[in-house]
Amino acid sequence: MREHVSGRVTVTPLEQPALAVHAASLERAVEELTLALDDQLGRAHPGRLFDLARHTPTTAAALAVPALRVHGEAEAAPADLSVHVVVGPAHRPYHEVRAPRLDVRLWLAGKDPAAQATPLLAAELVDRDEGAVLALRPDGPERFLDLELELTPLRLRDLRRSELDRDERAAPELVGPDEPDGGDASARAELDDDWDDDPRRRRARARPAARRPPATPTLDRLAVPWHQLAQAGGLEAAHHRDELVELVRARLAVAEPEPLVLVGPAGAGKTAILHELARRLAAAAPAAPPAPAASAAPSDPATALRPVLFLDGSRLIAGQGYFGDWQRQTLDALREARAVDAVLVLGHLGELLDAGKSAQSDDNLAQLLAPILASREVAIVGEATAEEWALAERRNQGFARAFAVVRVDEPDPTQTRRILGAVAAELAAREQVVVPPDVVDQVSALCARFLPYGALVGNTVTLLRRLVEAQVQLVRPALSRADVLARFASETGIPHRVLDDQQPLREEEVVAFLAARVTGQDEAVARVARVVSLLKANLTDRRRPVASLFFVGPTGVGKTELAKALAELLFGSRERMVRIDLGELAGPDALHRLLGDGVHPGQLTEPVRRQPFSVILLDEIEKAHPVVFDALLGVLGEGRLTDAAGRLADFRASVIVCTSNLGAEARAAGAGTGFGAPGGAARARHQAEHYRAEVQRFFRPELFNRLDDVVVFGSLGAAEVAAIVERELTKVTRRDGLRHHRLGLEVTPAARALLAERGLDPRYGARPLKRTLERLLVAPVAAWIADHPRGGASTLIADVDARGQGLVLRGEAGLDADAGPAVSAALARIEQVLGRAAAVRAEVRQWARSPAMRRLVAELALFDRSSRQPAFWHDRDLADSRARAAAAARELVAGFAALDAQAVTTEDLAYEAYYRRELAAADGLSAEIAQVDNSVVGLGERLFASLFPPRGAVSLTLHAARTGWNDLTTQAGVMREWAMRRGASVSWYEPIAVYDGPVNTPAKKARGKARPDAAADDGARAGARAAPSRPPDRWTWSKVSRPSNAPPDEPCLIMVVSGGQAMQLLAAEHGAHRVTRGGSTAVVRVRFRPEGLRPSTEAPAALDEEALTEVRRWWPDKGVCFDVRLRRNFPLGQGGGPDLAPMLGAYLRWRVLGDHDDGGRG
Repeated sequence: MREHVSGRVTVTPLEQPALAVHAASLERAVEELTLALDDQLGRAHPGRLFDLARHTPTTAAALAVPALRVHGEAEAAPADLSVHVVVGPAHRPYHEVRAPRLDVRLWLAGKDPAAQATPLLAAELVDRDEGAVLALRPDGPERFLDLELELTPLRLRDLRRSELDRDERAAPELVGPDEPDGGDASARAELDDDWDDDPRRRRARARPAARRPPATPTLDRLAVPWHQLAQAGGLEAAHHRDELVELVRARLAVAEPEPLVLVGPAGAGKTAILHELARRLAAAAPAAPPAPAASAAPSDPATALRPVLFLDGSRLIAGQGYFGDWQRQTLDALREARAVDAVLVLGHLGELLDAGKSAQSDDNLAQLLAPILASREVAIVGEATAEEWALAERRNQGFARAFAVVRVDEPDPTQTRRILGAVAAELAAREQVVVPPDVVDQVSALCARFLPYGALVGNTVTLLRRLVEAQVQLVRPALSRADVLARFASETGIPHRVLDDQQPLREEEVVAFLAARVTGQDEAVARVARVVSLLKANLTDRRRPVASLFFVGPTGVGKTELAKALAELLFGSRERMVRIDLGELAGPDALHRLLGDGVHPGQLTEPVRRQPFSVILLDEIEKAHPVVFDALLGVLGEGRLTDAAGRLADFRASVIVCTSNLGAEARAAGAGTGFGAPGGAARARHQAEHYRAEVQRFFRPELFNRLDDVVVFGSLGAAEVAAIVERELTKVTRRDGLRHHRLGLEVTPAARALLAERGLDPRYGARPLKRTLERLLVAPVAAWIADHPRGGASTLIADVDARGQGLVLRGEAGLDADAGPAVSAALARIEQVLGRAAAVRAEVRQWARSPAMRRLVAELALFDRSSRQPAFWHDRDLADSRARAAAAARELVAGFAALDAQAVTTEDLAYEAYYRRELAAADGLSAEIAQVDNSVVGLGERLFASLFPPRGAVSLTLHAARTGWNDLTTQAGVMREWAMRRGASVSWYEPIAVYDGPVNTPAKKARGKARPDAAADDGARAGARAAPSRPPDRWTWSKVSRPSNAPPDEPCLIMVVSGGQAMQLLAAEHGAHRVTRGGSTAVVRVRFRPEGLRPSTEAPAALDEEALTEVRRWWPDKGVCFDVRLRRNFPLGQGGGPDLAPMLGAYLRWRVLGDHDDGGRG
């Protein structure tokens, strides 16, 4: 059995590899394989049964075979290839070693045949093609299964003479009397077999056979029965698309249906129309019991259920690795589809052009299907986008011409609103979640504004379904606008303040944000800030990019830095900027590199297709080849560009920034101008006019006129230079080496002036400054630290040397020793904050690098890779569930990344406060660290919950002796308090004894007169003070508002916790809790179940049989609780019970991080 990356499995019988089954799950694959084997073995010649099964016990092993050659290193040892083998005894003294995927069988004599087989398998693979060896790498786990079948084999006396020499009896294909062809030549030969001379048998064969549905083993194994899913309610309805649905239905209902292809934008409803077709065909047929995928046709053709089967290219070639196998399998499937008059849905037809290709052959499914499509023997329908269909027409004209095109255009706005309203009402009724109309409008508006790919209706419906399913998982009754904004911001990366119209974003804030990152370019920052205001106000032109800006000016003045700052402000990260150096695209191959060549993706189109919300930086645009300017006309004008593979790249959600140095040399050569030259407003105006004139002179008018703005960057003056030096020095003082040595760095004004003079150049702007800082300041500081012991000085002062050519360093002890007690205490407080900040930062990173987080990151990476494949979305339910899991994983990853950034920032501020002796900042920094610490706990609990399937509720059963009832309720109380603090609700249930007959209760002497027998015919609760003379017949559970003061009939209590994200953490309470108080000991047993209350009539004492392992020991008199698993003591809470927060926090670290420590919280 092989598990694939897509989650599907392939099961292959060792002795019959041709019967390999490819299915969505192991259970389905085993079921289909069992049916196929039952049919195959039931028809096999009795003499072959011995060869078709294993007769001796076998074992499985995975061998590391050195067979993968290292590319470019001829002398390097080959890398290991994992090969799974089966080892079993053969004729003594030999063992058989079989490698199914290599089609190799070895017979070896020895004690370790698997080890002996490794060099032989390596030798077998040496002569094979490198591509064939690479194809043997498993794409998922492999293991071996044992499958047992019970069947009645054929007997020799039941075989006809013509069947005695055959390996198997032919599959029955009974033909009705009304059909012209009575069967093929072999079938007629069977009827004329002269071995059977019994006239009664001849008359029986001459009678018309009863019409039965033909067998469809291939379709049952490969196809997805949409008609059965429709009958079970598993397909979504297509609202307000009746005209297209009936058109497709009518064109497929004729005697020789023409193959159809639905062509339209992604998300326009092509698949939904085919789902609706299957729903209507299923609704028109009478109800029938479940049957195989395609062989469930009633005998009456007028009321027959016409099968609708999904069978895309990947399914048609699944499990067929040998020459001619997938061709035979495809033809068998089409033959069976014709026999049952099925409608075959082939999915995205563009994939058929590549399905079946290999390194040795270009044969593909499209070539094989072309003559069958032309014959119109099978009803076939597929789908494609306009770009995919145009590419298919170019690559295989004959295949494309066989299809009749049905255009599925995007619905108009009125129809879109009707469809969205119907989908929202359907989701609300099915999931019991309120979906207000204004929320639907908001989802539609966000998709129309920020999702450029696909149809609006498809994007909106998909997002709306994810939102409703998220509310169901979180047990929330309604979907709000805040939920929509939070989810959309999480999925797209666009900051919440840009999306939310209710949250203001003042232009002054934007200018301050950009100016803090780009120094000395106030005019450029102000012009770029207007772009943010336009996007926030939704006043941009939807037919063009968000903005097309041209940054021009001298080198090293902040053009690229401003583009990065704009990406950080608009899209939440500086990494959302795509930089393309057009200086590298000056050759004749520039257009192929920009748009791709059909095999390799384009440098411009592919990043935009992956992430349309980004800043596209076209650096040094004046150096590009002229054909690049022609390609940019469509980008700047309409925001669209088609790559070499025919795929559309949409730039309408991107900001285009072009940078250039045009005119910089001429400007610098002018008299009275240049770097640092004095001037005023007139000089700035003249400079701007100069650069704009140079840009307009260089570019053609049709390109220049498509630019929204030409932003001019001026030369840097003395004030700007000083600000840049100050900013870079601040970065140096925050480096880890200075922090580790608790060393402050002060740079005198004279030293700053020297750094500014040496680090800035009229030709290169501020770029040489970093190199100057490293050479004149950082390298001497490193040498000084290496030469001096730690703790010898607290401040390092950098000043100009006597010659004025470099810097000299001296260390000072600082003012700490001479400071007063208050100052010393404040410094000690900041040092404590520094230590705590470092500990919290380390803990955040420990969580972020834990095995659980690595698993989530790996699953997220797998989702990102697989979701880019069109086949991933064919199984919509599976794809949506994985998308929801990926969104939850992405939130956790982003949460830990944000906490890490917050912890680093707080630690930086603490170091800065320590060096600058800002003593008043200690309390604020301590509160900031505490906030990060609390957030770590919440994210850790969510990470722990992600290890388990989502649950709506959990239950805990607490049981003790009657004398331990008070300890039991105390334990339940602290668990309730912990759950309530995390947003969960708690319900209580107590047991009631039920008697089906009369019960004798002994009299109480203290009460004098004995009570008569009490009848409990109605199942009433027995009195707690008088023990019945026999056990109850059954038990029931009654909901109570709070635990009783006195124990019930049985000292047992069930606690049901609903809602919240940390319920699974209460599994730490499962087990026995021993309480020692005043010389006596009581045991409270707690059983955790990941489900709500389940009806039970068992005795409560039988419910805690699982909770036998001791987990905690309490000593209320000592105020201590010892956790047996963690081997640690915890102080008891105020109520005498344990404080669960630190105990469950430590348990959480133990389970997720493998750490018995609590991160300093204990």
